[in-house]
Amino acid sequence: GDGYELKSLVANIDKLMMNANGEIANAAALKGIKLNFDVKVDKLSDLNKLAQSKLPEIGPFALGGTATDADGGYKLTGFKLKLDQTDINGDATINLSGTRPALAATTSSSLIDLTPFIAKEEKKKTEKKSKVFSAEPLPFDLLKKADVNASVSAKKIQHPDMPLENVELKLSLNNGNLGIKPF
Repeated sequence: GDGYELKSLVANIDKLMMNANGEIANAAALKGIKLNFDVKVDKLSDLNKLAQSKLPEIGPFALGGTATDADGGYKLTGFKLKLDQTDINGDATINLSGTRPALAATTSSSLIDLTPFIAKEEKKKTEKKSKVFSAEPLPFDLLKKADVNASVSAKKIQHPDMPLENVELKLSLNNGNLGIKPF
């Protein structure tokens, strides 16, 4: 009648393991969603083929939470992301009904470790350069592709050049205008 119903799913895609329990009342229209899910992989780099990217060889990676549909978009509640020592918990909503996608998120973390994503070669290049800014134009047009309102709370953010502690900030991006408070 209204489409297909999905109640339980276990999938292994390459090295990615996914479990989902709940229901999608109308899978064809992606409506009536209430799924508890867990996604796991031993190393983030195991997702390179799927992501069509070169991700660092760190892990394990796990993401779980509850996904539901909402007016004009989707919600992810009670999500828990774990990547090696990094942990991020929170809620997020994406609204797709406006002129631009709009993401709202509230997250907390005891540690966000950015060091695996800072390429050693890139750091060496930066150390050798005498210029502060690149001659390459910044892609400011990307700022108008989506709106974002996010609240981030982290006890520690590990960065090779600037470790931070007790971070509390609100980030807003509205039609290309970026605001971070406090900064």
